[in-house]
Amino acid sequence: MLKTFLFFIFSISIWAQEFEWVYYNYSNSPIGGWITSIIVDDNNAKWIGTYGDGIAIYQNNTWATFDTTGQFLPSNLVWSIGIDKEHNKWIGCGTNKGGLLKINGNIRTLFNSSNSGLSNNQIHSLTFDTLGNLWIGTLIGGISKFDGSNWTNYHISNSGLPGNEILSITIDPDNNKWIGTWYNGFAKYNDIEWIVYNMDNCPLPHNTVIDIAIDSQNNKWIATEGGGLVQYDGINWFIYNATNSGLMSDDLIFVELDTNENLWVGTTFGGLAFFDRNRWVIFDQNNGLNDASALCVTFDNSDVWVGTWGNGVSVLKNGVNLVTSIDDYGSGSNFKFSLSQNYPNPFNPTTKIKFTIPGSVETFGKTSQVQLKVYDILGNEITTLVNEAKTTGTYEVEFDASNLSSGIYFYQLKSGTYLITKKMLLMK
Repeated sequence: MLKTFLFFIFSISIWAQEFEWVYYNYSNSPIGGWITSIIVDDNNAKWIGTYGDGIAIYQNNTWATFDTTGQFLPSNLVWSIGIDKEHNKWIGCGTNKGGLLKINGNIRTLFNSSNSGLSNNQIHSLTFDTLGNLWIGTLIGGISKFDGSNWTNYHISNSGLPGNEILSITIDPDNNKWIGTWYNGFAKYNDIEWIVYNMDNCPLPHNTVIDIAIDSQNNKWIATEGGGLVQYDGINWFIYNATNSGLMSDDLIFVELDTNENLWVGTTFGGLAFFDRNRWVIFDQNNGLNDASALCVTFDNSDVWVGTWGNGVSVLKNGVNLVTSIDDYGSGSNFKFSLSQNYPNPFNPTTKIKFTIPGSVETFGKTSQVQLKVYDILGNEITTLVNEAKTTGTYEVEFDASNLSSGIYFYQLKSGTYLITKKMLLMK
């Protein structure tokens, strides 16, 4: 039986000065607009794909560029970059005149729909399976597989692929392919059969699947456009969105795992979200990220390289390590943001909820807008207990559930960018 869960987990607001950020834009580098992909090669060079500026390569504090000007790049719109086991670079370009470029040292080989079996020149994603085959997702031509000699194409007319607009391809340890599509859900392909997941046959909240990440426990983390983040463990579906989690936007762009298997989620106008399964940390223009949208991310040891929508690259130095050590309720506060467990719990029919609104010496005495709401287990709002401006301090309210049925309920406190939720049990 399929089970759907809406998870309520708190987010943390942090101050920019806790971290060291480095920025690369047109003022100090050849890049500055949309950054579509970043990958680190074996020599620690960063290969940075852009929307219109070709490729920039950064190594040892030196920049090099690679574009259509005499350098054989078929298009300056680069959606995806991959590196194979032989250290060759594969560049996927996203225009009609694009195609696939292989770079082997000084040898460059161009594959397109005219000179090879590539199904379409508009490439959006590429990855390598466990056997070394290259899987290429195109924007209108389905999927092409290349084994180094032969091409195999998959599209809606010759396979179980639900759509020809491919946004992402992810390979799991069993060599299954997990394929995200535009408006047609996602598919699993094991080289024999196809399984399609969409809003009609599962709890998927949106049919546009932008990206899929797979952790060591074989959980699928599914980034959707408009439906938030989905965790699928093979049986259960867990949905995280801007209402019930620390996400600031449901329009996601990517989901990636770092070496500690923490999740990094890029959003449209909601910044970059970090999630360690227990808490969220949000990076946006208020605390260091130099853009409201994050388009891609990669990791250089513990540094986090973030490609933005229009402001180049933001690098969070030692971010993978530092973000895991943040005080759960922020820093620099005389009062810590907290939501106490309701008492009594279980309860019938009334219970009391205590919460503390944080502040510093500078903000003491000033008001913040505070909301305290109650939800049922499906995420439906039951009531609003508090919705008003309050000063820093500790408060207590009573919740009366006389008209409700027995069961689990969630109560959620929100103030600015702080968000924390706990559950309570009504037993009649």
